[in-house]
Amino acid sequence: MCTTERDRDHCAIVPGGSEGIVLATSRALVANGVYVFMLGRDAAKLQAAVEETDPTVAEQLVPFTGDVTDASIRQELVAATVERFGGPDILLNNAGGGSENRFLEDIDQVDFQQVMALNLDSSFDLCRLVVPYMKARKGGIPQTISGAPASEVMIAALYPKTETAPSVGAVCFTYEAI
Repeated sequence: MCTTERDRDHCAIVPGGSEGIVLATSRALVANGVYVFMLGRDAAKLQAAVEETDPTVAEQLVPFTGDVTDASIRQELVAATVERFGGPDILLNNAGGGSENRFLEDIDQVDFQQVMALNLDSSFDLCRLVVPYMKARKGGIPQTISGAPASEVMIAALYPKTETAPSVGAVCFTYEAI
């Protein structure tokens, strides 16, 4: 993580950043002067994340309420970073999850499409939307985090496979962007 003055006007997009390790990562970015646009479906969680952050840097956490599976929300989020900062410097794709149906034979086409929209489509589309701005700036970091607790991996066959796909794709996007 950079701690130089050049990070003072940088911004990051962090879907799913209102809790857990990604919230901690968002706070670390903020501590280093990066403005973080946190996307989440729960406005109260997003607001709590801001309120529980060191007040000297909390203004750098920008809550953005919406569902990452909604293409118009992704476009609005990127547009907000473009309007305020000329585009994002960092994309930390993290939003993901599995089906509520815990066994493969119980997953129907609707469940499958929802999991793909959350784990794969949203990550791909956000990368597609931010890479032109990163290329124009001659650099950026489109990063995808994936993982699942071991208990989920054993039970939900669909989740780990779709969570891995964006990580593989992110390598290609990163190579292209820089």
